[in-house]
Amino acid sequence: MSEFYGGLSDEEQPRNETPLPPVDEQFKNILTDCKRSIYTAIVFANEEESTEAQDTGLLNVYLRSLSALYALLNSLPSRQMDQIAWDKQPWSEIPEKARDKAQTALLWYNNYLTKNNRQVDKIPYTDYISNILHRHPYSQVPNPDQD
Repeated sequence: MSEFYGGLSDEEQPRNETPLPPVDEQFKNILTDCKRSIYTAIVFANEEESTEAQDTGLLNVYLRSLSALYALLNSLPSRQMDQIAWDKQPWSEIPEKARDKAQTALLWYNNYLTKNNRQVDKIPYTDYISNILHRHPYSQVPNPDQD
């Protein structure tokens, strides 16, 4: 028996067997495209043969940019789009060449959250955002767990 659940055993616990709604394919594609743009803007910014292009620190810059995008996405909708300081952190961590794609992802997700304000509606999206930006930062496909 579990004291946490009022003495009910695991079998006696109420369960919600309804599956969570899937993440919209359009959002998956938008976020993957944004991630690819960030990678391209950072890793392929320099000439292939140059010393700068061979710097492994570029990958750290890329990961910081993904973390910035993650922070911005997770600050929505409590932070409205018009309250984002586009010239300050975490926004400034995202390369200029990828900002239009990042803004598209932020706008799409903000619109989704505005229309679906139940916490349960956020779960698949917060999980997906975490997976695509943190768990699989180098994968360039929308569904890295299914490869």
